[in-house]
Amino acid sequence: MKSKQLLRLLPILGLLALIPLNQSCLSDDIGQNFYTFTGENILTYLQKDTARYSELLKALDKAGMNGLLSSYGTYTFFAPTNEAFRKYYVKDTTSLEQLTRAQLRNILFYHLVPVKYMVAEFAEGGLPTANMKNRYLNITFANYQSGNQVIDVNGTSPIVLADQDTHNGVVHAVGQVLEPSDKYLDELLADTTLYSIFVTALRKTGMSDSLRMVERENYVQGLNLTGYNGPGWKNPPSLQYGYTAFVESDSVFALAGIHTYEDLVARCKEKYLELYEEPDTTTNVTSRKNSLNQFVSYHLLEILSYSKDLVDKFYKSRHTTDFGEIQHKEYIPTMRNRSLIEVKTGNLINQHSDGTYIGLSNDLRRINQSCMNGVYHEINKVLWYDKKVEDDVLYKRVRIDINSLIPEFTNNPMRGIFVSYMIPQGYMKYVNIGDKSNLYFKSGNLDWDCYQGDAVTANNWFDIKIQLPPMPPGTYEVRFGITLYDGGTSNLAQGVAQLYFDKNPVGIPIDFSKTADKAVVGWIKDDQTEDDGYLNDKAMRNRGYMKAPDVYGQPSGGLNARDDKGQVRRILGTFNYEDRDAAHEFRAKAIEAKLFGMDYIEFIPKGFIENEDRH
Repeated sequence: MKSKQLLRLLPILGLLALIPLNQSCLSDDIGQNFYTFTGENILTYLQKDTARYSELLKALDKAGMNGLLSSYGTYTFFAPTNEAFRKYYVKDTTSLEQLTRAQLRNILFYHLVPVKYMVAEFAEGGLPTANMKNRYLNITFANYQSGNQVIDVNGTSPIVLADQDTHNGVVHAVGQVLEPSDKYLDELLADTTLYSIFVTALRKTGMSDSLRMVERENYVQGLNLTGYNGPGWKNPPSLQYGYTAFVESDSVFALAGIHTYEDLVARCKEKYLELYEEPDTTTNVTSRKNSLNQFVSYHLLEILSYSKDLVDKFYKSRHTTDFGEIQHKEYIPTMRNRSLIEVKTGNLINQHSDGTYIGLSNDLRRINQSCMNGVYHEINKVLWYDKKVEDDVLYKRVRIDINSLIPEFTNNPMRGIFVSYMIPQGYMKYVNIGDKSNLYFKSGNLDWDCYQGDAVTANNWFDIKIQLPPMPPGTYEVRFGITLYDGGTSNLAQGVAQLYFDKNPVGIPIDFSKTADKAVVGWIKDDQTEDDGYLNDKAMRNRGYMKAPDVYGQPSGGLNARDDKGQVRRILGTFNYEDRDAAHEFRAKAIEAKLFGMDYIEFIPKGFIENEDRH
């Protein structure tokens, strides 16, 4: 766990270098040894407009950042104006002379993003790239004034002059200094009186203490590692933690007849009785079995996610749009024993069959509010995990990308961008990769037809165990999305593995090098049958397999995953779930020391199978 005082700075120099700011480098002008331009760069642009930026120029000089802003790169600099600095000095009762070089770097790196973004590229929510303090800046489009739209950064700092293009990036002048928060989520929420009931519950249950982790301090990135296809692999650069909270305001609680903390406690007990058909007898609200604790923890995610990233970030349009999926869904484990929350495109939370759902606040000042390790979103209704959610939202076919179950892949970040890493032992909370395993996160390209565009791959003598979320009570067929690929004698060759569910072996070992058109699976492309694959689907089910869904595919070749003999679902079996809070486990163990790919897991109630669609 990392304390507020020990948060390190992570500036990115040039295009590729990631250099932590330790004490030894505080005396150097950052970027002084990097190539500089003869044309106009960010620094020379600022120097031409001292009427607007004289105070910023003094700050940059004292911080030793002149070299950086004149060096090669593609930066976005949110440049505070003289007026912005004046307001900052008054608010914090300080001055440029009083601020140390380290403090100035801390402030100025927060304004600098190592990727160039013109205003036309902005979208509501967090910028796709973290700033040089490894934090995400939030963009909101405020009310129109005099016919002009106001763009706010972090909800407080308006852009007063945009798109000042230079050779090494772009400058957007801002009217207020951006200040990095050093608060935890409960402290950020407590800064306003809007959420007093939720904050009280968050703190009394002790769940606020579960939101304290920031970064593993002793993590060391491995470089030039040897992977399945040779050397050159590296570990993720860091191991950071992040959280998201969905929060009701006191006024939202009031609409539900909840006016005090005591009212909330009483209502939680009522909901518990309805769900479990027995009273909540745990008087200790810090117990994870307590009804109030379960209510609060269902509002919390172990990922840091801005509103625009909750769903569609993980559905790369090139993998889904052309293949028929109209409304994307993401199933995210919560901190309530990993119980799932469903979020659909448009951030529709737990939408019921009658169309009702919980949404985010329309007031953009009340969503995407971030602190040093998390973000909160105000919601417009009370979020319950109750029988109605179980029966009407979650008791259906649920397909979960494997990477949705691994919060570290979202927090660091990996998902939704083109990166590939070898994952070290002990990196993941809910995955055990075994002493002889190598595990890889791979985000796909246009030639991949993995669900949501990414996959997890293992090799060597792997023994992978993945904790799965609980499901509502019922009898389910459980399936696993797998890749079958004949790599021959190459380093891409897949081998034989035994699959397990809840510690029990599932059938005989599977040879993943045999594509699905071989006799053991019996896959036949739909357009090669007389009945559009109807009888072939039945034959495959009898062998324990299904074709892949038709909602994603390989856009570069126009190949639908259902038409791909390398993409199938393995039916793990039918299982009776009695305990709604019990976690489950998927395991894959190597019989041969070769590759193995994991894509997604599916749960479907047994009674839904007969009328199941191909999506």
